[in-house]
Amino acid sequence: MQTCPLAFPGPVSQALGALLFLATSLSAQNEGWDSPICTEGVVS
Repeated sequence: MQTCPLAFPGPVSQALGALLFLATSLSAQNEGWDSPICTEGVVS
């Protein structure tokens, strides 16, 4: 069994792309939610 990291099958590359997209979108949402909470704590 040989593994070549540069040649992924179609479904595998699509799944990895979806996971990367979800990870980046979730991290962006977490940053967006953290900022208002921190500023509210400072203001109040």
